[in-house]
Amino acid sequence: YVGNEEWWDVAIIDARNQDSLSRTFLGISGFSYGLSTQDTILLVGTGGSFKLYNVSTPALPVYLCGVSLPDWILGITPAGSVAFVVTSDSGVYTIDISNLAQPQITGRMRRRVQTQTGVYNGVLNGQHMFVPYSTGVLIVDKSQTDSLREEVFFPTGGSAVRVAIKDSLVFVASGLAGLWVLDISNPQ
Repeated sequence: YVGNEEWWDVAIIDARNQDSLSRTFLGISGFSYGLSTQDTILLVGTGGSFKLYNVSTPALPVYLCGVSLPDWILGITPAGSVAFVVTSDSGVYTIDISNLAQPQITGRMRRRVQTQTGVYNGVLNGQHMFVPYSTGVLIVDKSQTDSLREEVFFPTGGSAVRVAIKDSLVFVASGLAGLWVLDISNPQ
């Protein structure tokens, strides 16, 4: 499933045969900045709408339900019965998706300093979530999903767009500022 900020559909790529990929589209009524999957569920952010689709039959997604948020959704990171949703107002929402017919917002954290977030999903590691921002990486304490807390913001001097974790290292791709490697054995 491939979202795009330039057209209103999610591309469904059939990659079972890598020599002959085929593509169909899922109309979602909005630009799909945030997109993720978990098991047989497709989670899509379209503007300020968080939508869930059943993808048991991958080529035929079925809309389940959605919830509105007050700002553009830029990234979605599912974690079991919870989805962490990063928005363009420098906020991270927690949405309970245990009842797929009725997702509910259960928590929100706003940055103390407003900066534009990256347009990619955060990465989870233990009780922390690492979120790319236009000027660095934000570390969020997610140990209590109903009251997320900003733990540390590490500036990278460039537009952080992607974060990956291996063992106690975080790799931050930060545009013209290069690749940053941070030791997170002590996230503070």
